[in-house]
Amino acid sequence: MTTIFRIEMFIVAIVFFIFVIRSINQNKLTLKRSTSLLILSLGLVIFSIFPQLPEALSDFFGFETTSNFLYFCAIVYLLAFSIIQSIVVSVQEEKIKNLIQEVSIIKSKKEKEGNL
Repeated sequence: MTTIFRIEMFIVAIVFFIFVIRSINQNKLTLKRSTSLLILSLGLVIFSIFPQLPEALSDFFGFETTSNFLYFCAIVYLLAFSIIQSIVVSVQEEKIKNLIQEVSIIKSKKEKEGNL
């Protein structure tokens, strides 16, 4: 891994970490939802400080270059993150649907009581 790439990765990781922290402070993100993002930025910092670690992992898994390994890790992370977010959205959609139905039933009962 070249020195320039390590510096770029370190800067991106720090900026990303600051962005996530600011989003949490401004109540745009919850700590529960941003934990994986904080872990990702910490991992990028560790990889940029200790380049031997991603190089050893890329050699172990049979990648020709370390950057290919890092791109592969990024793609796997994004796929997993996307699946998890889709699950969360599906569960929330179901809860919202049930809530709307309950509110409609309560509203209907109140209207019936008011007419009687």
